[in-house]
Amino acid sequence: MFYACVKLDLPRDNPRDGKTAPSISTSVITSIATSSATGGGTVTSDGGSTITERGIIYSTTPSLSINNGSVAKATTAGSGSFTVSITGLLPNTRYYYTAYATNVVGTSYGTAQNFITLASGAAIVTSTPTQITANSAVSGGTINSDGGAAITAKGVCWSLSPSPTVNLNTQTNNGSGIASFSSTMSNLSPNKTYFVRAYATNIAGTNYGNEISFTTLANLPTFSQLITTSNVTSNSLSVSSQITDEGGGAGAVTQRGVCWSTNTNPTITDSKTADGSGGGIFVSSVTGLLQGTLYYLRAYATNSAGTSYSVQTSFTTRSSLPTVTTNDPIKDITKSTATAGGNVTSNGGSAITSRGVCWDTKTKPTISNSRTSETPGTGVFTSSITGLMQSTTYYVRAYATNSQGTEYGNEVSFQTTLTSIPTVTTGASIPVSAFSATISGNVTDNGGIALTERGIEWGTSQNAISNNKSADLSTTTGSFTRTITNLLPGTTYSTRAYATNALGTGYGTIISFTTPTTLPVVGSTAAITSITNNSAVSGGNITSNGGATLSARGVCWGTASFPTVSLTTKTNNGSEIGAFTSTLSGLSPNTTYYVRAYATNSNGTTYGPEISFKTAQ
Repeated sequence: MFYACVKLDLPRDNPRDGKTAPSISTSVITSIATSSATGGGTVTSDGGSTITERGIIYSTTPSLSINNGSVAKATTAGSGSFTVSITGLLPNTRYYYTAYATNVVGTSYGTAQNFITLASGAAIVTSTPTQITANSAVSGGTINSDGGAAITAKGVCWSLSPSPTVNLNTQTNNGSGIASFSSTMSNLSPNKTYFVRAYATNIAGTNYGNEISFTTLANLPTFSQLITTSNVTSNSLSVSSQITDEGGGAGAVTQRGVCWSTNTNPTITDSKTADGSGGGIFVSSVTGLLQGTLYYLRAYATNSAGTSYSVQTSFTTRSSLPTVTTNDPIKDITKSTATAGGNVTSNGGSAITSRGVCWDTKTKPTISNSRTSETPGTGVFTSSITGLMQSTTYYVRAYATNSQGTEYGNEVSFQTTLTSIPTVTTGASIPVSAFSATISGNVTDNGGIALTERGIEWGTSQNAISNNKSADLSTTTGSFTRTITNLLPGTTYSTRAYATNALGTGYGTIISFTTPTTLPVVGSTAAITSITNNSAVSGGNITSNGGATLSARGVCWGTASFPTVSLTTKTNNGSEIGAFTSTLSGLSPNTTYYVRAYATNSNGTTYGPEISFKTAQ
């Protein structure tokens, strides 16, 4: 008996058997807005299987599928018509869309269509007004969004009433585009409150920014032509001015007057008058002026808006004679000379053309008598009176001359002496060397009494000229020379001749001379120390640069006596005067070397004493 089994492939149920994908049509988009629309479709056949999902697929690109695009699902499934709300769209943008339906077999799509969302108005912010004047101001705007459509016009509009619009003729047009802009509002009325809004226009219409109010400034007062009256004196004048407009909304003028200065365009920070308030004609008295001086003058008026000025005028006050005093007492009186002077305290309003002192043996001397002539100008001056007779009384007056004439100071008298201090001149200075010079002098007058000393003084400055003295043993008048020594090379000295008698010392003029430069002075070569088989330490001391800047200093060495800087075996230790230390390197063992310190300036090189040493084994 045999048993057997057989596997039979019996048919099983397939959910797709006999079924097809749905059939669907796309409805026309309705209720199109700036960011939303209503779409839908109709499932005309479920393909024999339940519709599990249906809705709208949309995108800004034409390629649409369940996996490519945004989906707005219907809230119900099944066959028939349905609608969905599409939200979150961009304004003024083209969208592609199609209806879809899904069953167990798959997803079907309706015919693809497209639509364009509506544009929205622009979003704009009004700028705070600036640069506000009586008749203008600056505002503008910032466009934060163009609403999805190109901005075709933008600007600001303003009015004396709130909520101004572009329907008014008080507006600006700042072109197109979304860039921020600035607008100037002109032809405004002074002291008025205005309302301003920025605006932007696209295809959706005109939108406005926030409203801002501002108040224009009041007008400044205005003047007619300034009139300068007569009565101009050396220190005053009268001025007539007229205010033709006090400034409208600013209210009355609170202060008025004139201001003046010796500089153009004077303001109320300069000298001024205060001539009350209000408009109309007013007269100002200007005082405290300088004689013969050119002044600039303007009328001014102040209201709540500020201060305004008239056109400028100029005038020159009248001149008078100078004011001058004579120095008292007369000084430095000798048998033939004296020192006088004066002080021109005022030029009288015109330039001083000459000044000095005049003298005579009779009272009230004038410039027709003997006189000096000093540099013109005001202030203190000194005059040397010469050519006098000994033991004689003289009368002196200072004088000053301007375009109006000559004025004299108070009269001062003095008497010359029988004797005086010597009269001396300084002659030529001839430098003999870098360390000495020969100076000449000449005693032209011993002052009527015997000399006790004559000679030369010198120093490195005029303040130190008496630091050094070389006296001549002769006590006679006439020319003499002295040779001064111990000078420094390349140094400028001041010098003068002198002569002394019992009354005092007379001096010649100060002259200067400069000694020539010379070679440096090397005071010493430092002893050799720290000797090894290949090095040692020396140095030197530069006691003078010879009057010229050092260019090098150091030591030079060699195996032969008297080494020089022409050898490569040398150091360079800077360019200062004084002691220094140098290291000699690269030496050979057990070798005798010769060393000298050196210093170099523009005149050449000098050397210190020679030192020898021997390196170690």
